[in-house]
Amino acid sequence: MNRRKARGGKGDAAKATKTQLTATLRPAEAVRVYLEGEYLQMKSSRAVRMPTIKEFSDHLGVSASTVRTVLKELVDEGRLGMTPGRGTYLIPRPEAGKKPRNNSLGINLGSAMSEDWSGTIFLGAMSRALKEGMTLTALGSVRQSGFKPEEMREALARVDAMIAFPEGGHAHEIDHLCAEKGIPVVHVNPSGFQATANFVSNDYFSFCYHLALAWAETGRKKIAVLYASAVNESVSSAQTHAAFPLALVSRPDARVVLPGGFASGERKDGETTRECGYEMMEKFLRVHGADSVDAVYGFGDYLAEGAAQALLAAGRKIPQDVSVVGGTGLKPIRLECGHLVTMRQPMREIGKAAAGMAISRIHNKGADVPGRYLMPALGEGGTLRPEERKAYQHLLAKDKELI
Repeated sequence: MNRRKARGGKGDAAKATKTQLTATLRPAEAVRVYLEGEYLQMKSSRAVRMPTIKEFSDHLGVSASTVRTVLKELVDEGRLGMTPGRGTYLIPRPEAGKKPRNNSLGINLGSAMSEDWSGTIFLGAMSRALKEGMTLTALGSVRQSGFKPEEMREALARVDAMIAFPEGGHAHEIDHLCAEKGIPVVHVNPSGFQATANFVSNDYFSFCYHLALAWAETGRKKIAVLYASAVNESVSSAQTHAAFPLALVSRPDARVVLPGGFASGERKDGETTRECGYEMMEKFLRVHGADSVDAVYGFGDYLAEGAAQALLAAGRKIPQDVSVVGGTGLKPIRLECGHLVTMRQPMREIGKAAAGMAISRIHNKGADVPGRYLMPALGEGGTLRPEERKAYQHLLAKDKELI
């Protein structure tokens, strides 16, 4: 195999032949042991591109799906990097003896114990930091009441890198404060519309794109998307907004509607409550008719829940007449028709990846790392028809085969 790496793997695993590995280990174990010995112990100051899945598959005599699964596990663990369309690469490792000053990562949270998405991401980041012998410290929120930049500057002196939450458009403030101290930053979600590096994010676009395609393929033609703020307020909402119409470009009989006026920025209250979702959907149905919608996606689960309640109150059956999906996936939401189907965001994995990227930046003198998108799962529930779920999984599987 044409190995795109430096020579010199060490240890028993490196010396083991592919015949010895596949004869004594299960396929997935053989792949992992081979990678451990031949690649993952390397130290390099730059990213090293790995062989393709097919090359690994042919060399080790295992299936491509087995190789793909192992590589994904290593990416999730922060030991390998992956860029769609460009393959897998070895994340740069520090030279021996080169250690962080404080052995600590910072994160811009006021409290690490919250049960929302930020708290779950914090737990993931903490587990990754502890694995590397580091701590994770909540340094406070930029937009919290009484925030003082000088206190954040003082706190930054105690950390080696920063994990930054979006904070409603305050990402530039975090970047500015960290730049003053020479502290590398990794953002949760892209920090701007042009960002290509130093972030990890839920893949809002891919999820919504495949969901829209699945809806169109199974006869849903009137899709309503509910937002809690202007769609250009964040990269994640803009990606969501772009995904639905793009998926329907070749479906002239299908359309996307935006109840609530958030696309134009008419409303900027930022509420993701059930009441807000109910109000937006009830008003839309009253103006356009009860049958004007046959699929609903809520950017937040509570928006979707409120919209579903309005649809049920208008005499619509879920999921027979209308399908409903929420875009957060934190807690189960029970409706008359069953649990709400949601986008199950990989919160803990996002935290682990963010911490791994931050540690990589520390070890490599602040060098940029490619941005990463992690694919969420389609949750279980009773607000989606079986044929829609099947179409979604089929479309997703087809795209994975092309990567």
